[in-house]
Amino acid sequence: MVPLGRTEGSLTPRTTPTLNETDLLWAFISQAPKALPSVRIYRRAVVNVQAVQGFRVRAGIPGQADAYALCRGGLHVELETKAATGRLEQAQKRWRAFCREFRIPHMVLRAAPDEAPEATVERWIDELAATLLLSGGRDK
Repeated sequence: MVPLGRTEGSLTPRTTPTLNETDLLWAFISQAPKALPSVRIYRRAVVNVQAVQGFRVRAGIPGQADAYALCRGGLHVELETKAATGRLEQAQKRWRAFCREFRIPHMVLRAAPDEAPEATVERWIDELAATLLLSGGRDK
């Protein structure tokens, strides 16, 4: 596997690459279980499309977080990811408010400007680990 930010066969790092929210999320999903073995992260699809057959396909609730973490013991954490310039949309703010009202942990994981993708993913893992400790979850 080639580390993010390097090219195949290259010994020198590329300039700091910028990844979009989706790419960062997939990197986070793949790396988190290695650092937090009691946690599994799942991508959530919110879909509203017109099928070629003429019918509309809808799944999910507008504004739901991009992903969610399930932790051994039953803890559930909502995970919204944002690139450095990303902002929450109104529907996402409503979902966050719903989660707060129901005492469901909700995190907005943001990339920092000029942060390497690996550093972003590592920081997000650390932030999730801290949230688990504050929410009564443990990772052993």
